[in-house]
Amino acid sequence: MTEICGIIGDLKREGEGEYVIPTSTIFGLDMAEVKQLVGEGLKIGDEDPRNDGVEVRGASPFKVMRILCSKYGWTTDGDVVSTEAPGGRTAAMWTLTRKVKA
Repeated sequence: MTEICGIIGDLKREGEGEYVIPTSTIFGLDMAEVKQLVGEGLKIGDEDPRNDGVEVRGASPFKVMRILCSKYGWTTDGDVVSTEAPGGRTAAMWTLTRKVKA
């Protein structure tokens, strides 16, 4: 069995070689895992607790993936799914997986 989580980043190009990713959203983690990320120094909020997903402010999806993969057993194939978003932004999504602990 495999667990899956997703990370979405909203990217905006501000200038040549300058990209801004103010917020990343993580889907599929339980509260214990979210607390682990808070313990790693990430600023996590939940704007809409009725729906899945928490927002990470001040950390790019790459920093979040580095923490999840190096410390908590998640892996990614590196493939990104991207689409245009309003306001000249691009939404990018990565899928992370790990084997379910027996």
